[in-house]
Amino acid sequence: MFETFFDLFPVPKFIDPPFAGLSISDKSILFVSFSKHGSDNLILKSFDRVDLPDGVVQNGDIINPEKLVEILSEFRKKNDLNFVKASLPEEKAFLFRASIPRMSHQEAKEALQFKIEENVPISANEAIFDFYTMSDGSAEDKVVVSALPQKVAYDYLEVLNKSGFQTIVFEVESQAIAKSVIKEGDQSPFLIVNIEKEHVGLFAVEKGLVQFTSTVDLEKDFFKSRNEGFESNLEENKNEQQGASEATDNSGVITIRGDQRGDRRLLKDEIEKLISYWSSFGISNNSSFKIEKIIACGDVVLEPGFKKYFAENFDLPMEPADVWVNAFSLEDYVPDLDYKESLKYAVSVGLALPFLKKKKQQKVAPVKKNKKVVSQDINKNKNV
Repeated sequence: MFETFFDLFPVPKFIDPPFAGLSISDKSILFVSFSKHGSDNLILKSFDRVDLPDGVVQNGDIINPEKLVEILSEFRKKNDLNFVKASLPEEKAFLFRASIPRMSHQEAKEALQFKIEENVPISANEAIFDFYTMSDGSAEDKVVVSALPQKVAYDYLEVLNKSGFQTIVFEVESQAIAKSVIKEGDQSPFLIVNIEKEHVGLFAVEKGLVQFTSTVDLEKDFFKSRNEGFESNLEENKNEQQGASEATDNSGVITIRGDQRGDRRLLKDEIEKLISYWSSFGISNNSSFKIEKIIACGDVVLEPGFKKYFAENFDLPMEPADVWVNAFSLEDYVPDLDYKESLKYAVSVGLALPFLKKKKQQKVAPVKKNKKVVSQDINKNKNV
């Protein structure tokens, strides 16, 4: 059976509980929570991060669940956390666009089952998905679908349950980042570059939604090496790669291995391919949109030479993200979290934001009464 992300969770006991945005990656756990300031504005209530030892989470897979539960439990108690919206790893997700006749949310959910079978290499019994609808006045709605193996969601839900968290909903990292760094209502196309240690996420965004993604897996300490010799190696990066190799698996994750010069060249090539693809996609769909700006978040974005690298290798302007753009204006309020550090919190900020209007307009499919839902002990309730 196909499930949506919302089907994993029972109906909340009370409406709109206060929650935090919790992101879990290979290297760290971060959270952000907001409190209301006046009728419309938010202020940063609390935040924290803890680094994960190597081998606990790897490429989105939970390798050592016992250790992760231990760290999460301490993190929850330290920060007095309860309800959370949590991230699911981008590396495990499949994303595609589709067109369906205009219909209710529940009808769309059922119709998309067949679309998922056509677009995602996951069997019907193993898939879980979420979708966003974009209406343009035509007879059909365009939808953006994120799907991933059901086991991935269950693994993350299990460790969160065992750590004492009450999970409201999951969201894939790329969509959470877009909610954080793209101003709500901005329909323009952007390329988001999210840097995290040896992973780079590339997300094409239009109408506020991520519609194409690519994950580049780089050598360990690649960005550290980049920063130490960044300026002196800019010209060297233009040389052809030496001894590098590239492989693409069924998950859509592009894995790059090789020397540092090859990595830099291949990263440049991957960004150029995505920009070119999106431009040709717009032409084929009678769209005048083309990516005109790169927004960067994550590690090393403000390091010396990083902006220069983009300026010398791309015609598009690159600017560091404002992760608070949908929460408050920095002209009116300055949070305790400094700007450089905030660039690492884009996923958590996007998760912590109140449900956006476009999400509220979708009627979440209710959990059927004859279904068992995931409780605190997921092992006792496998048939969600």
